[in-house]
Amino acid sequence: MVLGYYVMASVPAWRAQLASQNFHPTNFAGWDDLANAVDATLATMPAGTQILAGDFKLGAELGYARGDAGIRVLDHPLNDKHGRSPQLALWGLLRGPAAAPERPTLLVVAVDDVEFAGLLNYYHRLCEQMGPLPVPEVLNIDHGRQRFLLFTLLSQRHSDRCTTPALAFLDAPIASATVGPTFEVAGWAFKDDVGLRRVEVLLDGRAVAQASYGKAKPGVAGFWKISTDPNQPRVGFRARVSGATTGTHWLGLRLHGADGSVEDWSEQRINVR
Repeated sequence: MVLGYYVMASVPAWRAQLASQNFHPTNFAGWDDLANAVDATLATMPAGTQILAGDFKLGAELGYARGDAGIRVLDHPLNDKHGRSPQLALWGLLRGPAAAPERPTLLVVAVDDVEFAGLLNYYHRLCEQMGPLPVPEVLNIDHGRQRFLLFTLLSQRHSDRCTTPALAFLDAPIASATVGPTFEVAGWAFKDDVGLRRVEVLLDGRAVAQASYGKAKPGVAGFWKISTDPNQPRVGFRARVSGATTGTHWLGLRLHGADGSVEDWSEQRINVR
């Protein structure tokens, strides 16, 4: 049974079907895809660009995939939880609290290494560690069950502003829900500092509806107290999807920032009867 589980984990098409399940092999997902994305991004950046990993696990996986034992790592709660901070410091791989990178840097962050409730605080902490963040390249593995962000930092940037990646949540339909060919989609989304301009609903990666954005959601602002999105608390959205075919589909969001950024959010599985 264990061997069968790992065979399944090694086949991306099979593994992706478990993205909505608790036994999805998340720790085994996406490392080759991430290494390829890192190599492709580095090819567009100046010679001598350094890779900086958001936490020890990400640094270790990238180091193994790329044959590079010198990838530096940011201070991160995961390092402390696993007792790796002293080890990284001894190896000279723990990056100090500098406000901005010393030379062109590709910052790679694993979103799922932080609990969702702490994600906005983590993004603000990244701004404190690195300075203002550019628009990230988003890499969603297995419908976003494993999610990486790549930030290209080409020069020192000094500012008090913190433009974070977007955050979103689908209130309806819930994951694994069964719906008809026409169904309502509702939730909330925001992006600190600049806000969102619009939200699209995706079905199997294809845009199928334009959401009405700007519904009042005081509970969102109440929970994410440090949010600086200028739209707060009007960050709710609602849309109607029509003509969905019978079967299993993956429901997602495309979030358009007021700064021109575009980020695809993680998908969730639904069944159309």
